Amino acid sequence: MKKLLSLALVLVLAFSLVACKKAEDKPAENADATESVPADQADSVQTGEKATMTGDEVVALQGDAEQEGKYVIVDVRSADEYAAGHIKDAKNVPLDDIKNDPSVLEADKDKKIVLYCNSGKKSGEAQDALLAAGYTDVVNADGVKTYEYELVTE
Repeated sequence: MKKLLSLALVLVLAFSLVACKKAEDKPAENADATESVPADQADSVQTGEKATMTGDEVVALQGDAEQEGKYVIVDVRSADEYAAGHIKDAKNVPLDDIKNDPSVLEADKDKKIVLYCNSGKKSGEAQDALLAAGYTDVVNADGVKTYEYELVTE
């Protein structure tokens, strides 16, 4: 009886170890497929990740005369937060407005859309909504609590 109990215990232990074995990684069926992206949008496309931009890159973009008119900076915070201080030339389109009607930025669809908020969370949600609506060049920038932008109140 003791041998039978020991054998049962060994079998249970062996099966539990086999059941916990990690599955082997297999390549995706379409691993060779690639997506073609226009050269002017290549800097905003990242493999497997949403495009982001540092505060320094936002400041450099604003200072680049060749980029003038090719981008729009959108503050997705509330109107009160925007009024308290925002990036120069940014337009205020709160996150809820973008989620409810992504076409609110339709006039800027052919431009690089640079989104920001306080921390990057709301602008990340706005980025998701715009990408799902067919916008292609949407970037989530550092928030005003992450980077010390020169904010204006006018």
